[in-house]
Amino acid sequence: MEKAQLSGLHFRTDLQSTREEMQTSQEELKSTNEELQSTNEELQSTNEELTTSKEEMQSLNEELQTVNIELQSKVSDFLQANDDMKNLLNSTEIATLFLDRDLHIRRFTDQTINIIKLRQTDIGRPFTDLVTNLQYPDMESDARKVLRTLSSLETSITTNDGRWFTVRILPYRTMDDRIDGLVITFSDISSAKTLEIEVKKTNEALAISEARYRGLFESSKDGILMLDAETGKITNVNPYLEEILGYSKEQFIEKAIWEIGFFKDIVANKDKFLELQQKEYVRYENLPLETADGKKINVEFISNVYVVSDVKVIQCQIRTKESL
Repeated sequence: MEKAQLSGLHFRTDLQSTREEMQTSQEELKSTNEELQSTNEELQSTNEELTTSKEEMQSLNEELQTVNIELQSKVSDFLQANDDMKNLLNSTEIATLFLDRDLHIRRFTDQTINIIKLRQTDIGRPFTDLVTNLQYPDMESDARKVLRTLSSLETSITTNDGRWFTVRILPYRTMDDRIDGLVITFSDISSAKTLEIEVKKTNEALAISEARYRGLFESSKDGILMLDAETGKITNVNPYLEEILGYSKEQFIEKAIWEIGFFKDIVANKDKFLELQQKEYVRYENLPLETADGKKINVEFISNVYVVSDVKVIQCQIRTKESL
């Protein structure tokens, strides 16, 4: 009996212990479930955030794609503008050099390499380090002067091989009117300079010829009379003609030859002058002339028509027996 009681007591004790353990396990499970629910909610919240982030990323990606397309378009426009400017500059056939504020090479046109020994690898180098054919030792100081004064400078310079260039140095202005370096242009004026030199030589030769002619005209022992071939008016007489006829230069100048009484036997009227004009060469011997003091003299009269500076003139030579 006692054994049975002990056994029942032990059983109740074990049962109570089991219940307590089950209750503890249930509480732990409940707690775990709550934690799992909380974790699930956090995961849902995180998932929602990730979904939102994904949408934002997609939106941002679309914006980046749009920006990229716009950037590619701008780059394409820039390259096109760059190509257009390069072709424009090269089409002018004017050598052009672009420098930054430190006088380093920024860019140059194709024609520049015929004056300054340049390669693409020289971009960024000081332009004063390069070899040039220009006889322009003051080029650097003039460039710095333009940067300092912001006033353009122009000069004509020759090269070692005899070419001539007009060199213009100008400030490089940005769109917002900032000075960001220099533009140097080299215009080939070799042909114009050669022509200028030839014209100068021609003018010098003409001046010498004119001086020589003037000397002969003034010192000639033939009387010389110059006429405008179109109007017949006297434009000049030499001192010897004044001497042999006794009339002053003022009595001749700007009068028609047929208005001068002592020439009436040579050119009595306009019709006679027309004959003189058309024949271009006329010669008379023993032609009588009357001097200012009434003396009669016989002369040889020769006239020639020729062109001086695109103007027809008639030169008349009057020779006395003494000059012959």
